[in-house]
Amino acid sequence: MTLDAASGVLHGFLQSPIDPRDANGKSIKAKPPGGSNTDVRHIAKFTRWLAFDPATETSKLYAYPIDGSQYDKDRTGNAKLGDMVSLGNGRFIVIEQGARKSDGKVFNKLMLVELPANATNIAAPEFNHNLEISSITQAPSNGVDYSTVVTMRKTELLDLNALGWLAEKAEGLTIVDDQTLALVNDNDFGLGTVLLGADGTRLAGSVEDCTAAVDGQLSGCPAGATRARITRGSDLERPTRIWLIKLDRKLSDLRLPAS
Repeated sequence: MTLDAASGVLHGFLQSPIDPRDANGKSIKAKPPGGSNTDVRHIAKFTRWLAFDPATETSKLYAYPIDGSQYDKDRTGNAKLGDMVSLGNGRFIVIEQGARKSDGKVFNKLMLVELPANATNIAAPEFNHNLEISSITQAPSNGVDYSTVVTMRKTELLDLNALGWLAEKAEGLTIVDDQTLALVNDNDFGLGTVLLGADGTRLAGSVEDCTAAVDGQLSGCPAGATRARITRGSDLERPTRIWLIKLDRKLSDLRLPAS
C-alpha cells in the first residue's frame, strides 16, 4: 500500500483480476464475443484498486484496466501489479509485469497512473463479480454494465527491460527524492518450481496453470505434467538487485496525456 499524503488516503490493489467462485467452489466462467467460456480470473479486463480513508474509516474500490493483448494467451490473469508509490493528488507510479504475448517471458514496466475525480466507485455489492463478467462479455451482467464505468487512467512511463533490467520480477518501488526512484527485484528466496511428467521428465509450463485436489493430485497441467517440485531458482534470479532510476524531470511534474 501507499499513502497519498495530499489526501491522507491509503491506496492498495489486487495484483491480478479476482477469481470468483460458484456455490461448489469452482471458478466462474464467462464468454467473450467470438470466444469460449474461460475462467473470469484469466480474462477480466481489470483488477481492483482499494482506497481507504483512515479519517472516516471508509473505503472505495476502483477499476485498474489491464490490456490482455499484451500478455501471454491474451490473459489479463498473466498480468501482475508489483508495487506502487504515490505522487500525491491521485497520481501514482505502478509496477506492471507479467508474461508477455510474444514469448511468454516476464516483462516489467513502470506505469504512470491517475485516479480521475469522477472514477466509478465499484464497492457496491451489486458489482461483485458481475462487473468482471460484463467486462468480458461486453454486455450487462445482472444489470451491471462495465462500459459505463469510469476506470483509472494509465500510460507507460518506463520499459525496465528495455533499460537493461535482468531479473524476472520487479517487486519493490520507493521514492528517493523528487527525481529519483529506487527499485528492487523479487528473488523468490532463490527457489523455483518445475513440472514433471509421470516418468520424471521435466516439462515446460507453470504449476500455476494446474489444479490441485485435496489429496495433492494435480490436474489440468500443461504438457501432461502430473507432478511438481521445488527446485533451485535461476542463477539470474537468485541475486537481489537494487536500481536507482533518475528521471530527466521531477516526479511531481509527471502528468498523463490529456484524454
